[in-house]
Amino acid sequence: MEQISAKILRSLPPQLRALLAPEPDKELLSAIDECLLVFEDGLYRTADGARAILSRPDEPTELAEAARELLGDAASDSSVLLLLAPDEFVAVSKELPGISRDTLGSALRLQTGALLPACDEPLVLAVNADSAELFESHIALWMRQERLNELFAAFAEQGIFLAAVRARTLVIATDEEDTRVVESTSAGLASVASRNGVVCQWLQLHHTDQESDEFAEQWQQELKSLPTAKRFELSTAEDYLQHIDSSQGTAYSFFPSGALQARQRVQRAKRLRAALVSAAAVALLAILPFLWQAFQLGAAERELRNSQQLAANARADQAVVVEFENEWGAVSDFPEQNIAEVMYALQGALAPDQLTALEISEGLISIEGNSEDPQAILQKLEQDPLFTEVVFARATNNTRYFIDLRLSPVNFEGYFLRYFPDE
Repeated sequence: MEQISAKILRSLPPQLRALLAPEPDKELLSAIDECLLVFEDGLYRTADGARAILSRPDEPTELAEAARELLGDAASDSSVLLLLAPDEFVAVSKELPGISRDTLGSALRLQTGALLPACDEPLVLAVNADSAELFESHIALWMRQERLNELFAAFAEQGIFLAAVRARTLVIATDEEDTRVVESTSAGLASVASRNGVVCQWLQLHHTDQESDEFAEQWQQELKSLPTAKRFELSTAEDYLQHIDSSQGTAYSFFPSGALQARQRVQRAKRLRAALVSAAAVALLAILPFLWQAFQLGAAERELRNSQQLAANARADQAVVVEFENEWGAVSDFPEQNIAEVMYALQGALAPDQLTALEISEGLISIEGNSEDPQAILQKLEQDPLFTEVVFARATNNTRYFIDLRLSPVNFEGYFLRYFPDE
């Protein structure tokens, strides 16, 4: 599963890959803001050339104390790159035809025992993956893990964060593709040839061997076997300070395990914060509809209260009217039968016949009379909009008729149901 994840990450664009799975070593390099150079019996701050004397340059504690002296108050806030002598590292050349840049480092680590059979101590490897695209024979640098951890621990005791360690012969500024750096010190000679930032030759000659004509001749032959466009001759700390560029040789940096662990803790904290922010964002998106509804409800309630305040006087007047209607409605709403209108309407329908009897009660009318044509009277009453439900109450006897009808504008049933429902 991890191999599949690694393949997927490698297929992503560099920017996206760095975002999803940031590499601790690259983040350590990007955070470096101080560079210290060890040369002979001195420790130099490359930013200003300040120097601290060392009686034992190989002692981690003394190096850390000197670094504290040089950095002063800035020590606790600094991320430091330490440049060491080339004899602190072992260079091994190995032919690996056809190997890819992604597997170059792993392949060399698997062959550590065969490449350095005399070393039983744990070692740390640094190699430039670009070598797989330029050469078939690859040069890797090795450093003792114990030495690296001792340096980190000593610097940590002084409150200084040691982010990385690198060979000082790899940090020379150059604008040429092929470059050779030749260093001459009391320890001996060292030569590093590189092409496009990839080490293609690493030579060292101890000072005790410099007096041997055979070694000296072989040294010259090796230098001539690989000519370069530009050559730097360095024999003093001032030579280094004049040409140094800490952004060179980053692929050959060694990172203490303590620094890597500290960076991984920072990454875990960042991922945790990112997860919490993402969870908060998801929760916010989930409750946004409810918040919007609550906002709308609050706005509607405020509008209702404002409307109620504006209509308070009208509601008070309405309450008075309702109270009056409740108290006097039975009187004011009593159905008016309008007897005079009824009599005029009956007169128009009955004339010239005679009406012998008339009874009006709660909107119901009963009439009795004589007529040569009672059916015509019934039809006239039916056609009058004032009357409804016009029927013969009894069968007619010759010319005598009995008719029942109801006043259409009068509804006594509704009146009694509204004001006297229990009666």
